[in-house]
Amino acid sequence: MALSRFWTFMLILSIGYVLVMLGMGRQYSLGSLINGKQGEPLVVAEVDSAVLAGSVVPGTVARGG
Repeated sequence: MALSRFWTFMLILSIGYVLVMLGMGRQYSLGSLINGKQGEPLVVAEVDSAVLAGSVVPGTVARGG
């Protein structure tokens, strides 16, 4: 129970810190906090939905709805 309270406190404290930084203008967006350094490229994987096994979308589109 004590560990649960500790991690809840840490989570609330970190969210509060980010909100204060956004409010003070020291942090302009959450992108750098989530993705890392500003100069590092953001890796995004794109996959065609037709090649996904078990996907509902291709069958629905082929039948027309």
